[in-house]
Amino acid sequence: MKGNNSLFSKVASPKYKFKLNIQSFAKMPKTKAQIEHILADRPGHLKNKITSSLILERISSDEKNFVGIDSYGNKRYVKMIGKRQYWVSTRNDIIQNGGVNIVPRNRDELYDRNGGKRKWQILNLAYL
Repeated sequence: MKGNNSLFSKVASPKYKFKLNIQSFAKMPKTKAQIEHILADRPGHLKNKITSSLILERISSDEKNFVGIDSYGNKRYVKMIGKRQYWVSTRNDIIQNGGVNIVPRNRDELYDRNGGKRKWQILNLAYL
């Protein structure tokens, strides 16, 4: 199996030893209330469509989009597509929130629920 996209990659012995690349994939929650919280027709969010769920799942499954862990323990993912900034917040491999910013935000413009600035452990500044 060749290429970086294969599930297995060779290590040490070229014939029998393989390294399994395991990555967790966040999924949409199962409850209607949680889905309606994430997918809604309001600013900064995506409308409740199947494609919206797929977009959020795909962004959170790519480790290149991972930007850090916030003070609540949520993993944060950000991806620029065109001039739009798509964002996803996950916890325990379940998507907690996500959406799109028409005007991209940096980490200093993101706030917690109480209106105070959120503390970040930034690991990748590529999109911030």
